[in-house]
Amino acid sequence: MPRTSPSPTRRSSTRASWLASPYTDADIGHYKASVLADRLNRIDPHTTRVEALVGDITTRLSGLDLHTFDLIWDCTANRIVRARLERARRTDAAPWPHLATLMIGHHATRGLAALSPRGATGGGADVLRRTALAAHTDATHVFDDLIEDFFPTQPPTELFQPEPGCSDTTFTGSAADVTALAGQLVAGILHALAALADRRTMATLIVRMPVGPTVAQPAGPRWLTWPDDTLVTDEATGYDVRITPRRAGRDARGGPPRRPRPRPARGNRRHPARRRRRRHRRDLR
Repeated sequence: MPRTSPSPTRRSSTRASWLASPYTDADIGHYKASVLADRLNRIDPHTTRVEALVGDITTRLSGLDLHTFDLIWDCTANRIVRARLERARRTDAAPWPHLATLMIGHHATRGLAALSPRGATGGGADVLRRTALAAHTDATHVFDDLIEDFFPTQPPTELFQPEPGCSDTTFTGSAADVTALAGQLVAGILHALAALADRRTMATLIVRMPVGPTVAQPAGPRWLTWPDDTLVTDEATGYDVRITPRRAGRDARGGPPRRPRPRPARGNRRHPARRRRRRHRRDLR
């Protein structure tokens, strides 16, 4: 069986490789990636082999043979890790495996999963950038809650940091909340990979937790998709110039299809100038 790798995890981070798994007091003092690998191996010890790679992913990434992986899960929710993965993916001559980038909101009520299929032009950071642009430019305001949670114009002032040494601020929420969100995000990514018609289509899955019956109900799960870009590298600077195509059914920023402009109704009467031109041609004949 192909080797399964836990997602890149910083040593000082409070997040495990599959989001925040419910650890126990007996796990204190052990690396989270190692504990999680043991749990996954116990599911089916005869056929499952999960290897835990413990270390700082920002320095160890170059030493990993990522081309032997089928799917990479980045659940660190860390900008530095995303930037390193994006740069490594961009500068690698060989196509990377599928990359899934998972995030949970500040109160564990919303989740995002950005999918970069094998060979796609953008990685997790790029797909999340597209998601932010789609949310901020959407005229229906259906993504306003996502903007507040994941892409705010002003960073939140009240941050929850459970212990010293956290690389980033984390979220507040029960194990049930995290498990429900993680289950939907993981299942959605796996379904997308199994039924992906266009293997080069980048996508983001948006999920929300249910609320009580007396408040406004959140929107259900939703996918945003984008086609591959056309890449042109500027030889003078080395920068990539990305040209995003448009396609029918969904515009390039992932929003709903734009409505065609209505044309003015045309009556039976011809335009006076056309009548004069026709009369003039008849006179010439």
